[in-house]
Amino acid sequence: MDNRTRFTNILEGKPIDRMPAVHFGYWRELLIDWANEGHISHALARSVYACNHFDRILDKILGWDFCYNVRCSPISCIFPTFLKKKIEVTPEGTLVRSYLGVTELHKKGTNGIPAEVGYLLKDRESYEKYYKNKIKYKKIRNVGDRLLYTLANKTNPLGLFAGSSLGTIRSMCTLIGLSYLMYDDPDLLKEIVDDWNDMQYECLKTNLEKGFKYDFIHFWEDMCFNKGPLISPDIYYDLCFKHYKKMADLAHQYGIKYISLDCDGDFRLLAKMWEEAGINIMFPIEYGTWELDIKKVREVAPTLYGVGGMNKNVLSKDKAAVDEEIERLKPLVKLGGYIPCPDHLLPQGTKFELVKYYTSQVKKILD
Repeated sequence: MDNRTRFTNILEGKPIDRMPAVHFGYWRELLIDWANEGHISHALARSVYACNHFDRILDKILGWDFCYNVRCSPISCIFPTFLKKKIEVTPEGTLVRSYLGVTELHKKGTNGIPAEVGYLLKDRESYEKYYKNKIKYKKIRNVGDRLLYTLANKTNPLGLFAGSSLGTIRSMCTLIGLSYLMYDDPDLLKEIVDDWNDMQYECLKTNLEKGFKYDFIHFWEDMCFNKGPLISPDIYYDLCFKHYKKMADLAHQYGIKYISLDCDGDFRLLAKMWEEAGINIMFPIEYGTWELDIKKVREVAPTLYGVGGMNKNVLSKDKAAVDEEIERLKPLVKLGGYIPCPDHLLPQGTKFELVKYYTSQVKKILD
């Protein structure tokens, strides 16, 4: 049985030969650490990107079946992007202008997500000057999709990235900027959201019209943190519900049953809205300090499937911790429609041999 069949059978409640070992990728620093420790070559550590040829080589070494990031993607972001450039070196670190036009502080001696200290998208003048033209749909946004589709591994579930209803806009104006914009000029925010989603709809429609066959479409949102949504669920609903439903309905017209959405944090206050809009797979279901799992998600949105929910932190401990995590996951797997997967990119400190041990054990979770 191939991984594509395992994936769809789990969601449809059909028999499978075993549970697939699924991951979402790695922080680059972890791959470099593994190379320094002699587990993999430095050339492989530099070459691994989500679902590329080298990622599949590493999958075989570690025992993974596939990466959930198996998806093709039109250019559904701003286009062209801003030129990423260094602005200033300060005692705290380096100020960098990001591809979204946000000023980031990259602090010395730290890895991960940089601090956002400035942004361009503040009002109508800045929107029309810097962003409005970059959000328009252009045919070139779909130029590379045929090549990406051709190169995709057809034995794994194949997804199409459909964009982000509000999450990338939040990234463009930062959470602080979004919070001001909601109250300073709600009409402008609605216009931005509508322009942005209209562009993404055209990207999706153009791709699907070419006859490419996908198992799912996938959204990225990240509009929650450990205490719940970053903005009012009512405001979020008013801005985004119609766009998610429109795109989900379009996917269904082309025979795509599964609509997947990536949101970190505790997303339960938004889950019902997504379910009503047509979303039916939640990822990554972060365990976190709030101990979220698919059972708790279904208490508010009963029809949602899940990929994720495996507490990746146990992979930095020992085999006993991994065994305990497998036991926690077993009753969740028995609920059906759920595939365990580390709830984020694997970070520094993840132990190479523990990953191999986990992949061997999760494949036997149904025994």
